[in-house]
Amino acid sequence: MPATARALRLLQRLEEDAAWRLLRADNAPIVAALLKEHLDGEHNRLAAEDVYERIDADLEDLRAHGLSLPQTAQADVKQWRDAGFVVRRSTADSRGETLVVLRAEGHVRLEQERIPWDVALAALSAAIARGVLA
Repeated sequence: MPATARALRLLQRLEEDAAWRLLRADNAPIVAALLKEHLDGEHNRLAAEDVYERIDADLEDLRAHGLSLPQTAQADVKQWRDAGFVVRRSTADSRGETLVVLRAEGHVRLEQERIPWDVALAALSAAIARGVLA
């Protein structure tokens, strides 16, 4: 495929694909780590209040390590919903809502490959360490 066609396709994907938006997000490694920790695996759908409580605890821990994360978990999750990383679902058995990570068959999707979360996070961490995404 010619470079021009590939570049145009990737630019389109950049705007349409939640995984690409996640990679461009402020604090992308933190967002990815929190979503992986709290909305992946067997706990891929949790009550919103539980998610907020867990993420608030992690945010406090991250702040203690010197990171500037001024928002509450609820404000962060709202941004993640607006960006399309997370969706909320009503629950049939209560008045609350649950949160679910949007995914392509359980994996972050980049280009035509499916890359498992752990591999994608490792690649992102390596890129940051090299200063590629700074």
